[in-house]
Amino acid sequence: RYGAGHEMAVLGQDRGGAGADADSGITALALLAFLGAGHTHEAGEYQANVAAGLEFLMRGQTGDGHLANEVSLYARMYCHSMASFALAEALAVTGDKRLEPAVRRAVNYSLRAQHPSTGGWRYRPGDLGDTSQLGWQLMSLWSAERAGIEVPMQTWTGAERFLRSV
Repeated sequence: RYGAGHEMAVLGQDRGGAGADADSGITALALLAFLGAGHTHEAGEYQANVAAGLEFLMRGQTGDGHLANEVSLYARMYCHSMASFALAEALAVTGDKRLEPAVRRAVNYSLRAQHPSTGGWRYRPGDLGDTSQLGWQLMSLWSAERAGIEVPMQTWTGAERFLRSV
């Protein structure tokens, strides 16, 4: 409606309208803004909006923990990590244990998606990695840790290894 996904070629590469179907990522970014302003699904002027957004993200989670819904390849992992970040932040801020299973599944998906030797993330689980994907993953994992969900040290070590390599 507002033009997302209309840029068909980025730096000469056809991205097939990446972002046009990124509802989970856009919802997550809106939720992060609400949460940052002090509105949660438990309190605040926009309580109902935040609750609806969190429910939307959790309803779209697949059995393996992925949170991106049906999106194109180039938006897939971004949407997952943004949605993971929003759910983890909501859990960290409120302590609402109803969010914990979804956050744990999302974290486990991210852990499995990290490249085993380079330590990065990219568009698909096991891809070599890039810094923009890494940033979103690190934010979601850091928020999950703040919420009490353990992230293995090897994940942080792998991310550091990736950053040193680039």
